[in-house]
Amino acid sequence: MAPSPIDISHLTHSNAVPTTSETKHIQHGIQTLEHKAADLRAQLQEVESQLQQHRGILSPIRLLPLEVLGHIFSLVLPDILDEVDRTYLIGLSLVCRSWCEAARATLKLWRGVELKRYDINFDRIMAWYGHSGSSDDTLPKSLKWVVTGWHDCQGRNNSRIPQCESANPTLARLLFEGPVLDHLTIKVPSTECYRRIMDSIHPVEPHLLLEPGQPSPSRWASLRSLTLGFGNEWTENTRSTHPSLFDYLPHTVTEFRLHLPLHKDAFGDEWQLLDEARVVIHPAFLNNLTTFELSCDWTHRHILELLQHCINVKELVLNMGSYAGYRLLGISVSFQNLSFPRLRTLRFRHLRRAWSMEMFGLVRAPHLRHLDLSFTDMADPSNKHTLDLGMLIHINWVSLMKKWGDLRTLRIHDVHIASDALHPFLVNQLPALTRLTLDSVMFDPLLFSFLGSMSFPFEGKYFPVLETLEILNLPAGFDLTPLFDFLRDRRPWHKARNNNKKVFEAPPDSIARLVLTYREQEKVSILDPYADVLGVLKDAGVYVQADTSYKMVDVM
Repeated sequence: MAPSPIDISHLTHSNAVPTTSETKHIQHGIQTLEHKAADLRAQLQEVESQLQQHRGILSPIRLLPLEVLGHIFSLVLPDILDEVDRTYLIGLSLVCRSWCEAARATLKLWRGVELKRYDINFDRIMAWYGHSGSSDDTLPKSLKWVVTGWHDCQGRNNSRIPQCESANPTLARLLFEGPVLDHLTIKVPSTECYRRIMDSIHPVEPHLLLEPGQPSPSRWASLRSLTLGFGNEWTENTRSTHPSLFDYLPHTVTEFRLHLPLHKDAFGDEWQLLDEARVVIHPAFLNNLTTFELSCDWTHRHILELLQHCINVKELVLNMGSYAGYRLLGISVSFQNLSFPRLRTLRFRHLRRAWSMEMFGLVRAPHLRHLDLSFTDMADPSNKHTLDLGMLIHINWVSLMKKWGDLRTLRIHDVHIASDALHPFLVNQLPALTRLTLDSVMFDPLLFSFLGSMSFPFEGKYFPVLETLEILNLPAGFDLTPLFDFLRDRRPWHKARNNNKKVFEAPPDSIARLVLTYREQEKVSILDPYADVLGVLKDAGVYVQADTSYKMVDVM
């Protein structure tokens, strides 16, 4: 017979002490309630799980087209995948069937492969490329071959130094039997490594590759784009009896990027070796280029000897390094007028000293559209360079472009500019300029007061068709007032008396985008005092991106 239940209601409404029997009864009740609560929690979790499953079935992501999902994958991954990136892509493909289908359908994810000596397998690489399309014409394919570390390139058989991987037979097989390549990148520690690669992949005489229409069984001979990078050793010199290191370059290449080792790494303090260093590239190869990027901090002679033959180049990138050679004294007449009749984009990197600017002044580009000047010190990025009139006196701006009126975009990066030196960059009002970027440039903000006070024939203003103005990586104390006054002068406005609304006194200005960024994140926004002005600009149809954190912007 079950015991009679004990009435404990008098205990819930008083502070009375329970008896022994009442205590045992209450403890039993607690256990019963705990078990019941646990059961209810389990049931709740099951219901929430079912609810989540039902919501997941109706999730918009199920409606996401495979093309969009594949595009997201391509934004996450680089264009050329090394072993880690390829493993990551395989991981994405294993998430679910739709992700796998999206990855397989996005052919460009499979078109670029970076290889190192430890991950070379011909069949596996060919299978990877196979996902980018069965036909060689389906999608341009890229291959990047990287040799790192020190190797026994001289055949010394030193047991402590591994054999050179440059002449890897799998690489040679890929360049003979693999897919037709659009772009090839080769990065090696030394010239000897590169020569071994060329010896292993070329069964034909070098001069045949420079003859248009000459057939070749090698995939190497079909390249459109080629990048060559050398580490810290250079043995090519004027006394060498070997053929030129670059005799094997195929005539099909129109985009060429050459990264030579820093002079301090390749030659140290032996200046004689630097003077005797040889970089001989067949003029026919250079004549065919439309894009040329050269990283070289050697003497100007080495740079000028190559540039004189780039007569058809449309985009030229010169990475001058931190040295850039001797002053341009006694240079030959042929180097005093470097003409690039088709050049549209000119980018200088690591412009540092006066003689770098002198070489800049030799360029003749009558149809230049985009000019990008960066002064970052490669050896010491914290070392800010000051650009003054003395540095600019070597440049004949009119000779450079014939007509400044053709320039569309101008970017100046990482330099201090004296108050009287910035104006030469803005000479002749740049009537066709649509984008101006001052990135990490220290200058006097009163420049904008000067520009706003001047009147010129081009609609009575500087930069009459300017659409985008970017001032990036500003210091916290930079005074924006002259800038905003400059913008207001371009389209004056006032507040109406009856309703206090803004009334603009001129048609919309050409400037449609203003970007301001600062070096450091601030707890209190530096832009708060200018909130009203920013509001007016937005009302005027100007898109304003104002951040208190710096973001790198590549304008071209």
